[in-house]
Amino acid sequence: MVPAVILALFGTAWLRVLAFPLAFLFFAVPFGEVFVPTLIDWTADFTVAALTATGIPVFREERTSLFRAAAGRWSRPAAEFAT
Repeated sequence: MVPAVILALFGTAWLRVLAFPLAFLFFAVPFGEVFVPTLIDWTADFTVAALTATGIPVFREERTSLFRAAAGRWSRPAAEFAT
């Protein structure tokens, strides 16, 4: 709604200038705990992909955020989230 107001009052030039700050403020607002398990899984997916891309052998346990590399075992934080 804020971008629409800026567009209506100030035009596209202002909207282009303020696009990054407005997007930053939008994503700075917490989404809620319903997305936390999905975000944890995405983080684990990215970590495993990054380790694999750099040549470090890694194994991710199926349907969990746990993964093992040659240097040790990592997982999500110990806090359990309500589902």
